[in-house]
Amino acid sequence: MLKSNLRILLAERKLSKTKVSGDTGISRTTLTALEKENSVGIQFSTINTLCMYLGIKPGDLFIYIPYNIKLKISTYEEEGRAEIEMEVEENNNKTTLRFGSKIILEKNEEYESENQYNLDIRTFLYSESTSGIRNIEENNRRVRQIYRELPTPFIVDMTNQICRDIEHAYESNLLYSEYEFYLYHCYEF
Repeated sequence: MLKSNLRILLAERKLSKTKVSGDTGISRTTLTALEKENSVGIQFSTINTLCMYLGIKPGDLFIYIPYNIKLKISTYEEEGRAEIEMEVEENNNKTTLRFGSKIILEKNEEYESENQYNLDIRTFLYSESTSGIRNIEENNRRVRQIYRELPTPFIVDMTNQICRDIEHAYESNLLYSEYEFYLYHCYEF
């Protein structure tokens, strides 16, 4: 799995995409696509220009891990939990691992409105009593191993995806359509 490190490189140097675009001639659209990883391809000349401008090597522009990860988040609002399936593809083998999140919906006391709530999301590994997972020890060992091996930008992106998906599920639920939600905490294991 390949991720762009451009956002971090620019932040470390306190550079905006607008400044980089003006200084290098690389369009702001190209820089945004590279930063958000929705580019279909990138020209060698663009990589070369960025490397020269930022004083880096091409390998510094990207972060690589030797597997692909896809997350599928299922929320169960009435039970205050979510189940996360993490599909890991490594050497053409796909494995699905599972872990969960406890969701605490709390009234936001800082605001006068009756309809404002905080979402407190805490991620956890399943215990022995969890049904549906054949080898719970191996599942949890592998989740921990992958999590420890991930560079920080991958962890941040995964955590943000889990939190966003859970928050969106609560916001889109008709029972909560009149309410505003604020992500209060989002803990990782």
